[in-house]
Amino acid sequence: MKTPHQFWKKVDVRGPEECWPWLGRLNECGNAQWYWRGELRLIHHIAVELCFGVAIPRRTRSIGSRGMIVRHSCDLPHCANPFHLLTGTQLQNVRDMISRGRACRGSRHPKAKLNETIVRRIRRRFTNGGVMKRELAEENHIDPSAVSRIISNKIWKNV
Repeated sequence: MKTPHQFWKKVDVRGPEECWPWLGRLNECGNAQWYWRGELRLIHHIAVELCFGVAIPRRTRSIGSRGMIVRHSCDLPHCANPFHLLTGTQLQNVRDMISRGRACRGSRHPKAKLNETIVRRIRRRFTNGGVMKRELAEENHIDPSAVSRIISNKIWKNV
């Protein structure tokens, strides 16, 4: 079983106002997880539990979940400084993430097949005429419905 000492060895503990970066592996979006008490947990949840004695329950990832979660007041998703962590709602957390430019959107998303340049080219070529959505889909190895959603600005809104 892993100990608190093993956890803190993976954290670059600095001054109380500074971020304490996780030194272990990060996922595609810059978040850190670690096995703690038999399950894979977010490191900031573990930090809160170790420092304040409050176990953060695993919440379901269902849309519309209204429970309280742990948010970062800093812009480092893998910060383990417990004084940079606060409770809030998932909606507040998502708004923070988007307003600070941390959202895993567009080409930053790990499953993205396109990038911003290709999306602009698809829109420009369709607007100029002479090309069908099906052709654009085949050229870019995506579904024609995705081309329709790109053109109508239902997806890739940030471009």
